[in-house]
Amino acid sequence: MTKSSSKEQDAELASRVDKVHGGEIVEAVSAQDLESFNDADCKHLELIRDETEEDFNAFMCVNPLCNEVMLYDKSE
Repeated sequence: MTKSSSKEQDAELASRVDKVHGGEIVEAVSAQDLESFNDADCKHLELIRDETEEDFNAFMCVNPLCNEVMLYDKSE
């Protein structure tokens, strides 16, 4: 990317920020800095019972990056 195209892109992005977001850039996060909060490859090897659930028998995966919850009908 040349300097002129870089400046043009910066001006275009600044214009978009002004139009869409009111002119303030709060924070820019690169894709490399993003952290996943959901472990898609989790095997759910260990589950614990969620005692706060009142309507179902609920079990949560112990992996802190897994958001999987299993709900079972209490009548079963």
